Amino acid sequence: MKLAIPNLEIRDIFETQIMEFFKENVQEDGEMLNRFCDALQNKDVENVEKIFTKYLRKTISIRDTAVRTGMKENFYHGVLLGILGVKNRWGIPSNREMGEGYADILAEPDTGDMGIIIEVK
Repeated sequence: MKLAIPNLEIRDIFETQIMEFFKENVQEDGEMLNRFCDALQNKDVENVEKIFTKYLRKTISIRDTAVRTGMKENFYHGVLLGILGVKNRWGIPSNREMGEGYADILAEPDTGDMGIIIEVK
């Protein structure tokens, strides 16, 4: 399907009101996701959990995780990859071989002085 803006009045509303609404929400979400990444980097476990829970409550539904228990890990793995993607200068390898197994997510902050291994359960 293709969508089209039907007339100039609607185009004006879209460009001014709707786009401004989206810009504000994207900025707020970006700030929340940056706070999440900062908490991870600062080993602030309480804020990592608090921010992640707030983000999930805002974005997902019970239907998103209505799968077998083993498959839920894949969903949360994907959500975390998306959140960490806000840090475009971080390396975020997924499912890389580590020692005798695989790390779900390895976050490599751009400071170069640390790495964060995330195991999703």
